[in-house]
Amino acid sequence: MESLPLALQREILAFAAGPELIPADPLGPLAFSLPVAAPDFAAQLTEPSVAALNRLAGVCRSWRVLARAFCSEHAATRVLRMSFTTGQEDQQQQQWERRLAADAAGARLLDLRIAITAERRALWWDLDAQGREPSPTLGEAATMEHSQWVDWGKLLMQCPNLRRLDLAEVPLHHFALGELLDAASTHCKQLEALVLPKKDRLHSDAVDASIDETFWRLYTALKRWHEVTGGLRQLTVPSRSEFDREGASNEFLAAVQALCPRLEFLDGWKRSYSENTRLVASDESLCVSREVWTTFCSSCAALREFSWVIVPFSDEFFLPFGKSTKPQLTHLQLTYNTRAPFRIRRNEYSTRGLSVLVGGCPALEHLDVVLHRLQPCDALIYPQVDEMIDADVFNDEFILALTKTCPRLHSLRIRELGSSSSSRAGGSSSSVNAITDRGLATLRQASNLVCIDIQGAKCSADAVVAFLQTDLGSSRAARSRSVKIRELGVRFGDVVHGVLSHLATSTQPELGQKLRTTSLAISLSSRRGYVFQRRWLTEMQRAFQSRFPTDELRFIVFGVKKDKDKAPRNRSDDQEAVANLLARAWLKSDVLRVGRLVLYTRDAALDSHTRRSLSNSTSKQGNAWIAD
Repeated sequence: MESLPLALQREILAFAAGPELIPADPLGPLAFSLPVAAPDFAAQLTEPSVAALNRLAGVCRSWRVLARAFCSEHAATRVLRMSFTTGQEDQQQQQWERRLAADAAGARLLDLRIAITAERRALWWDLDAQGREPSPTLGEAATMEHSQWVDWGKLLMQCPNLRRLDLAEVPLHHFALGELLDAASTHCKQLEALVLPKKDRLHSDAVDASIDETFWRLYTALKRWHEVTGGLRQLTVPSRSEFDREGASNEFLAAVQALCPRLEFLDGWKRSYSENTRLVASDESLCVSREVWTTFCSSCAALREFSWVIVPFSDEFFLPFGKSTKPQLTHLQLTYNTRAPFRIRRNEYSTRGLSVLVGGCPALEHLDVVLHRLQPCDALIYPQVDEMIDADVFNDEFILALTKTCPRLHSLRIRELGSSSSSRAGGSSSSVNAITDRGLATLRQASNLVCIDIQGAKCSADAVVAFLQTDLGSSRAARSRSVKIRELGVRFGDVVHGVLSHLATSTQPELGQKLRTTSLAISLSSRRGYVFQRRWLTEMQRAFQSRFPTDELRFIVFGVKKDKDKAPRNRSDDQEAVANLLARAWLKSDVLRVGRLVLYTRDAALDSHTRRSLSNSTSKQGNAWIAD
């Protein structure tokens, strides 16, 4: 390829791996990075990506140079950010018109981002403004600030091939937003992605007064694009009217399903999505009727990702979504939005409904389940939230349905926000205890599932050892796997003892040979931990060194701090004797409270946090570590 003319090389690169204005996988190479990790697509905005080009750049040095030159050319000629300041629009418009007309730059433009900002005015407490003479046109500019306008049609007329229009930096209450939508739908017929701004709380009154007209213009623009290209592929609408939530939601979703049937990303919720220590929250929510939701599910079958943060967590919404197949949907998040006006009820959702939901996503690759449970002290702060998702619905039956209907599943995360704080005295934990050895066996046999991260499981030591004995396949991707079970509770001690004892005394010679070609990490943990004798842990170290002399398999145990909980008042004599014995052993360092066990085949399989802890530890013997 290096012998071809430079122009032809760029054409080949553009055809094979050109920059994607609407990436099919918004995570790019992050989804398949090593060590294996579950991607967080909720925190990743759907924006233009050069991930495919970066992968080709790793082939050789000449391709890397060519890819960098291609990226630079794309950023310089295909992407443009127009900035306007109130009071100076006339001069700035003339500048942008000249730039777009020069060498037909506007015709080559694919991605346009427009920003409108207010002019910075000198205030009496502004020290930088002291000593400066006021501008003679300052008063005139202030008077004409709201009357100045830009002829957007004249500008966008020079960008007929535009594919993406980003208006996130245009105030939602600004009169220019509606004019931009009119001009873009008139002159940019091939548009595929539209990003609207988020509501500014400082100007909420102005937004409420103008948002109905803005959305009327949005629906008119969507109709024009639908008549030409069949509708947008990405629509980002972070804010809507809050006066009539149900009416505005029904109107919006009805327009989307009718005017954007090939929609792939409806991701306005990402602009306000957040996960603090215990709660999932987003300003975006759809209070739609069942009829509108059913029509949307059957019409918009081209979705590539979806999050349940915007709709109620109930079978009434699971079933229509699952019964209409989404052949391109690869990312799915199941959670509950604590800012949503609708509530969650235990009798409204079931394992059957969730099974039907995932059954309609045969191409699913990443499933993220986010659980959270409020504490009693939070009832005064969040009075509208009185219940959270019951973790027991994600049981063995759900796992069986998931692996059967989603053979391409790459990562599974069932996590709980603030699990450590929710396990304290007086609180409750929503750890997943409905997944047993049967469910883990199903996950173990899923050939494409390389990342398993679940909050808890009711499993045995045999189920954990079976992950080491499973043949992961011959492909390179299949030989990498990460398994994390974050909260085993009272079963932690028995499972850890059983796993280490079994591996230390195993007589299977083929196990070591199989592990040499596998990148595998298995992590088991418990918040409270379990007390082991250091002598027994040392014996396990020596046994592992003898059983796996070439480090085919290694293990780490991490200690936790001594339990500071108050002792119960009415303890029996036997309990008091055991407590005193443990206290003396603790002082002599004869015992260690273990909170986490990690089994791994190579350092590259560990996550960055574990590798840092490993490098800081000093207690190493052979292929085993004990980190206090």
